[in-house]
Amino acid sequence: MKSQAVLRLCYSTLRQNPAICTTYQSRRWISLHEYQSKKILNDNNLNVQRFQVVDNPLDAKRAGEELMKTIAKELVIKAQILAGGRGKGAFDSGLKGGVKLTKDPVECGNIVKQMVKYRLVTKQTPPEGVEVQKVMVAEALDIERETYLAILLDRAYGGAVLMGSPMGGVDIEEVAEKHADQIFTTAIDPVIGMKKEQALDMAKKLGFKDRLADEAADQILKLYKLFLIISIVAIAKPAPLTIYKIENSYD
Repeated sequence: MKSQAVLRLCYSTLRQNPAICTTYQSRRWISLHEYQSKKILNDNNLNVQRFQVVDNPLDAKRAGEELMKTIAKELVIKAQILAGGRGKGAFDSGLKGGVKLTKDPVECGNIVKQMVKYRLVTKQTPPEGVEVQKVMVAEALDIERETYLAILLDRAYGGAVLMGSPMGGVDIEEVAEKHADQIFTTAIDPVIGMKKEQALDMAKKLGFKDRLADEAADQILKLYKLFLIISIVAIAKPAPLTIYKIENSYD
């Protein structure tokens, strides 16, 4: 396959020229807001909740009305900044929390009015906070259980590693410290790629069974494909021609 040939070439180049990795490892090429990440996931056939992005109260009210009429039973309003801890943050408008729930589109507009163009302070922002320019209005999902899943680039291994834990909803660092036996890792061959068996095994370790295990494995495989595209683009950014070829090999 053309995509595998490209990956072999990239992998061989990185192996022979490790300075490429060390030169750019501290450089962050991609910074995405939550709504931007969700759009990328959705565009690559990964499951995400329905949402709209707004920057004023009127559009927020309209977005809330549309979502409540079509799909949502409740709305979640999330301030968009490049920092974590939004739910426990505070605005200089007086509003407490950068993540809010409501079933009323009018209230949705009122909440957004207190978010946009105000500064949100969280544990990860500077003391003065960060001004909010965009707000995501989305359907609130009824969460039964949360798990943790990540695909990481492990330089010691020389490739990607799939990491997961059935104990989601908390800091993974805390899980690693107190429940190390509940963190599972799988090394992925950089040339062959992730196997379906690996994805299914991780899905089962995350607690999914039967049909849900198959669906979760399918999502994990799609996430890995997206990881390859984004990671190689980030590493190869100084060579636009290479990026173009790699991106199109997955079209």
